[in-house]
Amino acid sequence: MNLKNVHDLIVRKSGKAPKFFHDDALGALADFLEQPTIANYLRTCIPVEVVYCSGVRLLPLENLQQEMGEGAAPGSFLRPYGYLVVATSIGGNVV
Repeated sequence: MNLKNVHDLIVRKSGKAPKFFHDDALGALADFLEQPTIANYLRTCIPVEVVYCSGVRLLPLENLQQEMGEGAAPGSFLRPYGYLVVATSIGGNVV
C-alpha cells in the first residue's frame, strides 16, 4: 500500500488532511497494529469524515470501529483472518 498516495487522495477528495492517531487512541483496532502496513494506515491515513472516491466511501475511525465491532457483518467475521474494513460501497459492500 502506498500510504502517500492514500494520504494525498484523501486530501484531494475531502480538502482535509487525514487525522493522525496514536496507538492508544485506536482502541478496538489495536490488534491490527501488529501488521506494519495496516498500522501505518491506521495511524496516518484515516479521514476525518467519510470520503467518497472511486465508488467507495473511505471511513473515519468511528465508522471503522463500528464496521469491525463484534456482531458487525461482515467486519467481525473477516477480523479473525486479519482483514480490516476501510471502506464501503454505496450498496453496503466492504473493502
